[in-house]
Amino acid sequence: MNIRKAKKDERLAKRRFEGRTEPTTIEPAANADKDKKTFTIKDLPGLVAAIQLTSGPSEPLIEATRGIRRMLSITYNPPVKEVVDAGALPHLVELLMRTDCFALQFEATWALTNVASTNFTSAVADSPNAIQNLINLLRSPSAEVREQSAWCLGNIAGDGPGYRDTLLRCGAMEPL
Repeated sequence: MNIRKAKKDERLAKRRFEGRTEPTTIEPAANADKDKKTFTIKDLPGLVAAIQLTSGPSEPLIEATRGIRRMLSITYNPPVKEVVDAGALPHLVELLMRTDCFALQFEATWALTNVASTNFTSAVADSPNAIQNLINLLRSPSAEVREQSAWCLGNIAGDGPGYRDTLLRCGAMEPL
């Protein structure tokens, strides 16, 4: 049983990074590009506080959401539990509804995809409105947002028949 789970986790980690243009590890601050701010777990409370203002200006929200997403994109031991425990998920789900900013939707969806690819899939799937918001994004004018949403929904459906059936009941197949 543990071998099967380890193999599944390995496959999910590998899929999480396929075709991505972002680095799969957070670079040390000394080596970071000037335009790429490096965030650590110490920055998490500030990032979560920043995304709580979901109706605020796009740029600070994008920066904070990207910071959370980059933390979740590291190859080994991403701080998923810390992000979930910090209360970021409900705000990320709410950011999915920001139809005025595809970059923000993309970053929030990617962050949720990374959470859903771990043992914390239920934290995403059980967040109020998460599944419906992700399904709605399958109709986004942005191809990147549509793809990332499908990726996240695939991670949720892949967690078991219960979530798969929930997605089917919610109408996920129609926009696909």
